[in-house]
Amino acid sequence: MVVEPGKSQGKRWDGVAQERLSGLAKGTLLLAVCGDEDSHVACTDAKRIYRQSRHIPPSDKNLLLLRSDRHGAPPLLANHAAPTAPVFGPQYPKEEDSDWLLDRVEKRLEVQQAEGRYTGHDPLVIDALDWYGTWKLFDGLTDAAFYNRNRQYALGATPEQTGMGQWSDGTPVKPIKVLK
Repeated sequence: MVVEPGKSQGKRWDGVAQERLSGLAKGTLLLAVCGDEDSHVACTDAKRIYRQSRHIPPSDKNLLLLRSDRHGAPPLLANHAAPTAPVFGPQYPKEEDSDWLLDRVEKRLEVQQAEGRYTGHDPLVIDALDWYGTWKLFDGLTDAAFYNRNRQYALGATPEQTGMGQWSDGTPVKPIKVLK
C-alpha cells in the first residue's frame, strides 16, 4: 500500500531511479492512494505505480482517491498531510524524534493563520480520513493478504472500501473514489 507516494516527475527528479515493479511477488495485493487536494505530489506516482504493476491482476489492486469534504467542521482535507495522523496527546509521551514534526506543523499553522489561509483543519488531529481512509484500507489489505478475510474493506470498489462514515448530522462523508 502506497499513500500519496513520492514526486518523481520534473527535472529535479531525473536522476532518481525508480524501482522496477515487475519484481513484486505473485499474489501481491496493491493499493495506490492519493488525495484530491495534495498539492505536493498529486496522483502522479500513485498512477504510475498502479500502471507499472501490470503483472498484478486488476482484481488484486486499486487506484484510490481520498476526497476532501467541507460539509462539517472541522473539514476533512485530503491533502499531503492527511495520512500522517501524528499522535501527540497526553496519553502518548512525546518523543524527541517527533519534536521536529510537531514544531514544523505548528509553525505552518501559525503562518496559515497570519496569512488568512487557515482552514480550521488541524493535521495533528486524528479524523475520519485516518479511520475510514488510510487505516481501514490498510487493515483490510493486511487482513486480506495474511488471513484471507476482510478483502472487501480494501479492494473491489465495494461500499465497505469506499464508505467514509457520516457527519454528526447524518450526512454521508464523500466516499473514496475508485479511479481503477
